[in-house]
Amino acid sequence: MQSLTTDVPAYPPAVLRAYTAVFQHPFFKGLTSKSREVLGEIVIRLKYNDATQPIWFKRENVASKLSCDRKTLYHALNRFEAMGLIVREEQDISAEGFYQCARIAATQLLADLLALPYPGSTSFAKTYPQAPQSAEPDRGEKTESNNGGVNNVYNKQPPGNSSNTNRRTPPAKQSLWADPALQLLRSSGLSAPGVFALMKLCKEHGKQRLSTIVECLRVQIERLRSSDLFAYLRACIQSRTDFAHRYAEGAAAREADAKKERRRQFIATYAGRHLVATTGNFVEVFDGACAMHRADGTYLGSSALQSVFEAYEAGLLTPR
Repeated sequence: MQSLTTDVPAYPPAVLRAYTAVFQHPFFKGLTSKSREVLGEIVIRLKYNDATQPIWFKRENVASKLSCDRKTLYHALNRFEAMGLIVREEQDISAEGFYQCARIAATQLLADLLALPYPGSTSFAKTYPQAPQSAEPDRGEKTESNNGGVNNVYNKQPPGNSSNTNRRTPPAKQSLWADPALQLLRSSGLSAPGVFALMKLCKEHGKQRLSTIVECLRVQIERLRSSDLFAYLRACIQSRTDFAHRYAEGAAAREADAKKERRRQFIATYAGRHLVATTGNFVEVFDGACAMHRADGTYLGSSALQSVFEAYEAGLLTPR
């Protein structure tokens, strides 16, 4: 597909809507405005009937059009590849020793996010309603409304026959954020479509649970945001790490730490107080050994604090 100018044929409605979605979809909110413009240039070059087909993407022309240097352009492409949005072919070296233009292919993740069709997909019919038959001109026909659509795309505005009310995003289940681990992803700026994409990757790579992976990487996740977080989790999911085994190994340590904390709170709450058993006998709690008494106050001896604490957790002792 040629570079976007004022005299090129109109793009298919699906491509125009996909271009607009680059600037409106919450999944891309972690990208800079310039990175979104670069992604938009990739989108308008995609094949409208198969978005995953490789395309030619000449960096010099795009950098000149967007008024940015090639370093900024390559940084954006590296980010897209880390997020799993594109795949780049290796650059060939000419006989003179110069790198030649390499092709770029959109991944199924990008096609699904922008509702672009590819073999075996159904997102095109689910996400965006197709334009009426009368609204689509014959191949090669140029009309005034089509030129207006191109201008709208160039100015990052939705085409005239499209509206935000007609666009439907994948519905998020109400119970999605009920999991504390997934709630952490939401607080870090990851949207529901991003979480669903990660769940799909988990199923494809070892069938691990996303919540288990998040619990194992909680410390690292709390330091990341949005697209950086998605790229990090994607790399971890595709690694060979058995997060289920790793989580199980840490379960005993977490339980021991939790029990120590409950014991500390037990001492702070009941030190100097009496805990009564069902028989009427009671225990006077101290930080160390505890004194045991009959119901009439007769002293029975001492008991270790740990034994009293375990009896309390088992429900055998209640505060007076």
